[in-house]
Amino acid sequence: MINHFQESEIPYGTLERFGLTQEMIEDLPVDVLQNICNGRRSPVLPITVTTEDGETEKARTRFSLVRTPEGGVDVLFYPKLDEYDLNHFNEEMGWVEKFVERMLDLGGNVKFDGAKARDLICDPVEYIKADLEIQKAGVDLLYKCCETLINDPTTYDIMKAYLADEEEDLYWSEGTLEMIEKIGKQNWLFTQL
Repeated sequence: MINHFQESEIPYGTLERFGLTQEMIEDLPVDVLQNICNGRRSPVLPITVTTEDGETEKARTRFSLVRTPEGGVDVLFYPKLDEYDLNHFNEEMGWVEKFVERMLDLGGNVKFDGAKARDLICDPVEYIKADLEIQKAGVDLLYKCCETLINDPTTYDIMKAYLADEEEDLYWSEGTLEMIEKIGKQNWLFTQL
């Protein structure tokens, strides 16, 4: 369900705490402002945050307006970790389906073996750090795989698109860790609520 907001409901006070003034928001293109009022995400915007040490840091993020249970309007900054994880899982399963289809098209057999379980990481920042290391190794491997597919353009195209998607995931993790470093873990966790 998309929430619709009036321009007068935009919580400028909250946005100003992050360096986004009313003038800056009102200067956005009309269609962008309409999208925000329709509950969609803003474009990536520069924000300013005061760290736990009292220093001012600059970062970049998107936001959307959300209706509170009391009927008010609040701001939700992105990336939002739980939404990312669910969308990311669905996205990854889509890639599995594409690769399975391609293997079957080529006359191969598909066998799913159990994978070694990973240790459970409860701290979200440590989870992102661990996942980033896996992503780096995976992207390197995908580049090597692409080199071997030069004579199979269909598989190469699938692999190239998958590589681009994995690089985007890697950049998300790097950007999120950069934001955490700049604004502090507690401030970042607050943006995930």
